[in-house]
Amino acid sequence: MTRISSLQSRCTLQVGENASITIDIINSAWASSLDEQPGKMVLPVPQLEPPSESGVAFAVMHHPPNWFEPWNQRALLRWLDEHFDGVFLGHEHQRESVERVRREVDAQLLMIFGPAFHEANAIDEGFSVHCLDLKQKMARSSDFSWKGEYYSRVPRSGVELPIGNSARKNGQLRFSKSFEEFLNDPGIPFKHGKVSRQLKLDDLYVLPDLRSAMQSGGGATVEDIVDRTDVLLRLSRCETALISAVEQAGKTSLAKYLTRDILRRGEVPLYLDAGKLPSSFHGEITAWINTCIAEQFPEDCREKVEQAIPSKRVALLDNIHQLPGGHDGLSRVLERLRNHHSRIIGFTGEFSAVAGIVEDLSSGRSNVWRDAELFEIPPTSHKLRSEIIRRWVALGDGGSYSESKLEARCRQLKKFVDEVFSRNIIPRYPVYVLLILQQLELASDANSIVANGSHGYLFEELITRTVDDRVKSFKIEIVFAVLSALARKLSKEPGESLSSEEFRDFFDEFLSGRKVHIDFDLFTKEVTGAQILLVYGGAVRFRHNYYYFYFLALSISSDRKRGDGGGVLDELVSYIHTERSANVLTFLAHLGHDEGVIERVCKHADTIFEGLDEAEISEGSKLLARFRTVAERSVLFDGRPSDVSDHLAQRADEFDRGRGGASEQFTDDPGNVSAAFKTIQILGQVIRSRAGNLDGELKKKAVTACSRLARRLMKLIFELVDNHGAEIAHQMSGALEEVLAMDPERARQLANRLLAMLISQLTLASVARVSSAVGSTELRPLVNEMRQLKKGVTEGLFWLGASILADKDFPVAAVDKFLHETKEGEVLPRIVVRELVKRRFYLSPPEPSIKRKYCDLLGLEIRYIPHGRKGLEGLSYRG
Repeated sequence: MTRISSLQSRCTLQVGENASITIDIINSAWASSLDEQPGKMVLPVPQLEPPSESGVAFAVMHHPPNWFEPWNQRALLRWLDEHFDGVFLGHEHQRESVERVRREVDAQLLMIFGPAFHEANAIDEGFSVHCLDLKQKMARSSDFSWKGEYYSRVPRSGVELPIGNSARKNGQLRFSKSFEEFLNDPGIPFKHGKVSRQLKLDDLYVLPDLRSAMQSGGGATVEDIVDRTDVLLRLSRCETALISAVEQAGKTSLAKYLTRDILRRGEVPLYLDAGKLPSSFHGEITAWINTCIAEQFPEDCREKVEQAIPSKRVALLDNIHQLPGGHDGLSRVLERLRNHHSRIIGFTGEFSAVAGIVEDLSSGRSNVWRDAELFEIPPTSHKLRSEIIRRWVALGDGGSYSESKLEARCRQLKKFVDEVFSRNIIPRYPVYVLLILQQLELASDANSIVANGSHGYLFEELITRTVDDRVKSFKIEIVFAVLSALARKLSKEPGESLSSEEFRDFFDEFLSGRKVHIDFDLFTKEVTGAQILLVYGGAVRFRHNYYYFYFLALSISSDRKRGDGGGVLDELVSYIHTERSANVLTFLAHLGHDEGVIERVCKHADTIFEGLDEAEISEGSKLLARFRTVAERSVLFDGRPSDVSDHLAQRADEFDRGRGGASEQFTDDPGNVSAAFKTIQILGQVIRSRAGNLDGELKKKAVTACSRLARRLMKLIFELVDNHGAEIAHQMSGALEEVLAMDPERARQLANRLLAMLISQLTLASVARVSSAVGSTELRPLVNEMRQLKKGVTEGLFWLGASILADKDFPVAAVDKFLHETKEGEVLPRIVVRELVKRRFYLSPPEPSIKRKYCDLLGLEIRYIPHGRKGLEGLSYRG
């Protein structure tokens, strides 16, 4: 509390990064007397200091205004009207909340009168609690009265009243109400199952990372990632910046966020949508800029905007790729903006900023971005995904979960989102993270979908909702029929696209064959506007793979129901290692052809590594004994749950950047290791997502095919290392000596250690894929039956892994039994169990006693992540 004078004291509370509450204590009793009369007191209003214009401001006074002289009362009320959102008043011991409105200055002051807290003769003794929602600009009051022995809540209390006095902002630089609403509009009407109101950009938005590029004489070269924590600082230092992004990457959302942030920093922003400029003639440009100022700022602020010095003005030019007049038009717009703005930030889509720079420089023409800093919005990092998911979950939490349970939910959702992205059918940008989360939130059994990885259900709901919400002129059955036929047509075309003329011919043929009328231009306009089809460069294709794969599966499903599917399903299975076949098969199974898919995929699984025996994991343990120079360390990170998640997300991002951001890809060789993993993955997803539909014997057949294929894969790995391990280790050690100038003995030890890690990691991957195939609570009876039928340690590991990953409670008895029965020297099974337990502990943290026990038994090192510490360092101890 700061004492300003004998009449006034002030306390300012900072709430988060961008909100504050100021409370002024006004000494209205400075001239009070025992026999004072209403209308006779005086308060020297000119001596009072007004609060700052930012944040929310409340005054606290003992005497209501009616106790002051009439002339003084008017001055006091005018001062309160112009500088505060609300005032707390006492003295009269009445409980009341009223809004005082002065329309001539747009003033709306909340006046709150309090009762006597404890007074023997008072009619109403008690107190009130007022909760402020600074985002929604609302105050909710709850009243309590003394009942002789206790305080009881007053019935019908809890009234919500708006806070936010517009008169406080008179003359203050601010946005108009309509423009503020535009800036806080996420662009897509997201719905949260646990939030009744419409979601705003503030609820969801997380600043993205940027990928920077450096201009050089030959064009531009890509530089490092600018972490989102440094984005605002980096952009504030640029006189000119150009940010490019693909469609739906978050370009306009970033422009909106920056517009608001620039105003918060005391500068004057001007947001300009280049797509709304009628032409690039000088007169049109001037009129366009003046219109934007009039729309974005209230009338009392416009002179301040227009007369602001250039060093305080920042222009944000969005949708540059839509600007009329091409290169010359852009030059004229930038020239006009540079006359009055010290900084210009441009946003463009459709083409890469780097490619645009190279094109301009190579053509020899004047490059309007020659001195600009260049940035692109890259796909979401692991850390960014975690933060988006955390904000979404927190929106519907309502304080009902502990931090550890809340973060566990976030980790499970992120695992699901990562799996969806790994299939390479949906772009890795924030809007798609949110769309996935929305569909899960609105699903009737979201937990089951996350646990089972029901991608078919998720995407069908997403596609159906998109068509239903955005394609208004046609029945959904008609839209699905046209798009299914188009997908089948594209599957036979090179590049999976049609020219505009071919698309029109296809459409006419479709109408003729089905004897139906559909307006071609209107249909094309609506499905492209809904982001389903993309018409670009004279070609038509599906904008995203998940649309293409789903509608292709729908077409094949219709053909099979009519009995004329031919060998399409067999062809898809033979190419299961490709993205298209794997995803179409998943959709086909979801659409009701699960038995046909499983039968054929099981048959195909038996042909992969055909002729190899099925390995026993003991073979891998013997190989480890040959090459393992030191026991591998395995670390379970501990600390504040969100810090642990962010730490591991940062490591995942560093790994992705180290391999050039490569995603999981499957080669065209149907007999390779990746094809085996993909086959097990597809079978597992169909088993889990269709658990209630599949016959029990068919499930057993499928999981048996998975386990046998995994054991043949392990045999391939073990034989490779057994026959060629020494040679591989020798070549690796030689490379280490030559490239890193490493000591020969140290290089040999490191090479052997890397080979041992290869054995353990590929074995773990094989076991984990099979365990995940039946890793759901609904399939526990199947897991128990397979456990009874197991033959040896290897099969036992598969079914133990399923329990570790999916049982509601950690399977203490099953893990103890397995470890007790594992022979001394069987190192590899313990390594696999250790890693599966570590994964389970991360996704579903157990009781501390269970964590300590199994960290001790399995040799898991617990490493603490200190709160707020960056990097990999931390305090550790052996569990």
